[in-house]
Amino acid sequence: MYSDFKILPPTIILAPLVCFSKKRLFEELGECAGSALQRSTYDIIQALNEREWAGSTVIADGVAIPHAKISGALPALAILCLLDKKIPFNTIDSDPVTVDIAFSFYFSPESNIEDLQLMLSHLCEIFDSSELRASLRRSHHDEGKILQILHKIDYLLLKKLRLDQVPDESAATTVPAAEKESDEK
Repeated sequence: MYSDFKILPPTIILAPLVCFSKKRLFEELGECAGSALQRSTYDIIQALNEREWAGSTVIADGVAIPHAKISGALPALAILCLLDKKIPFNTIDSDPVTVDIAFSFYFSPESNIEDLQLMLSHLCEIFDSSELRASLRRSHHDEGKILQILHKIDYLLLKKLRLDQVPDESAATTVPAAEKESDEK
């Protein structure tokens, strides 16, 4: 497990992971997260499925970010899975979608949900980069390269989150028209 990130939670890398279905991927994620978080594999899988039933977590070409709230006070955790080949990842009523990169997140209900949603939103933007996705796919046999890419993702998240926290300077320097008129008189 790697934990030297500024924004990303401690992360486990599973690569290359041999999987043939979304169900099997969730079983692998459940076993890994359950062991790391000392929770039941079944509870993890159930939480992932419940979140997926609310709407697909596919965010880009071949990338999904399955995530779940896990009951109890626990630290956040991420698992990056680079699959050996693309697997079907759609629900029954959606168009066919395949995934070979799954970046999974687990957090407690006590976590700051707004911060998590912002991070997930920025991850969607980051994974929109075809270069980043291609780099991950090429590196799926080299954990050192995968870790370098995770650090790049962490850096990009940090930059995006800092930009979100910078106040809009134009609003601070704009003087309302009524004040301008009174100053001129």
